[in-house]
Formats: sequence, structure tokens, C-alpha cells
Amino acid sequence: MKKLIGVLLLVALAGCTKKESPGPLLCHVGGTMRPVFEKLVELYEQETGQKIEINSADSGELIAHIELQAQGDLYVCHDPFLDVIMNRGLAVDGWTLAEISPVIIVPKGNPKNIRGLQDLARADVQLALTDPNASTLGRMLPTIFTKAEMDLNALMQKTNVIVHRSGSYVANLVQMKSADAALVWGAVAILRAKELDSIPIVPEHLP
Repeated sequence: MKKLIGVLLLVALAGCTKKESPGPLLCHVGGTMRPVFEKLVELYEQETGQKIEINSADSGELIAHIELQAQGDLYVCHDPFLDVIMNRGLAVDGWTLAEISPVIIVPKGNPKNIRGLQDLARADVQLALTDPNASTLGRMLPTIFTKAEMDLNALMQKTNVIVHRSGSYVANLVQMKSADAALVWGAVAILRAKELDSIPIVPEHLP
């Protein structure tokens, strides 16, 4: 059975918006979830007539925006951020929408013949990773690589490793062939399935 480690949440915000008259709902949506959420918004608007505005960024940035601007009705995020937003009194409830898992992505045809995590440490592989200090998947990388008996800190010090806060950004690097491989959420890989191949991470290496 496939092990899933990322939970996507829908969070109702705690009265941030005080509307004088009916208007669009403001939904803060993490970048990974935006493509799917846009389709849901289209269906919801057709069915109800209620308009929805989407504000999209990474989940951590959105919390700062919600706290600073005190505006919004819904927040769609990864599960580590539910406790953060609830503890700050910015939300009233949350619901699990879906679960996702990370994969390794490579250019179409897998020219470097990458089969698993161990291959990412090869000297001939230009690797792109999300920042452990700035992204949900990045925070899980230490556990993933430890389970694979690999030293993530040593790996990230190599000159052929690119680190960025955005999963979409590292995926684009592979798509443009500026990197040979990256770890991203499966949802990010699916959006680029015509240009990239996905390699599953064995369940034993997932948290």
C-alpha cells in the first residue's frame, strides 16, 4: 500500500473579513494546491453563483499575509500549518481534503538513469531540493534521507545541489534541464507529466 505523508487541509478563518455587503469569498491557497482548487472554484461558482477570489503563495507566506492583512475566508494548506494558524487564533476549524506523497522527478526518458534516492548523491547528477527551512516537503527531507541512510546536510553542501523554497521552482529547473532531478510533491509532478518522468520513493524511506 502506498504510504502518504502530506495532508492538505481546508481551514475556516476566524472572522478576518468583515464584509459590509455580499462579495467574493477570499481563499488563501498554497501553491501546490492552486491548480486543483481553481477547478473546484469553477464548479462551485457555476453551482452556487458565489464568486471566489484566490490568493496564492506558499503556505508559510500565506499565514503571514492573513495575520498582517486580517482578510480572508478560507486557507488551503499543508498539515504542519494547521497548528500554527489555530494557535495564533486566526482560524476556527479545519478539515482534511487529501493526502499526497513526494516523488523524484527527472527529464522525460530519465537520461541519467536515476532509480532512487541513492542515485541523487552521484557526482554527475545536478539535484534540486526544496529548502528545509521554508517548505513543507523541505521539512520532511531530513527524515526521508535518514531513512535512506543518507546524509542530507553533506548532500546539500555539494556544488551540484540547488536549494529553493518553492517546489514549482525546482520542478521547472528539471523541466528546463537546468537540473537532472528534484524531489517534489506528486501533485506538482502530475502537472508536468508531459515533460517529466516520476520515480516513486520506496515506502521504507517515507516518514
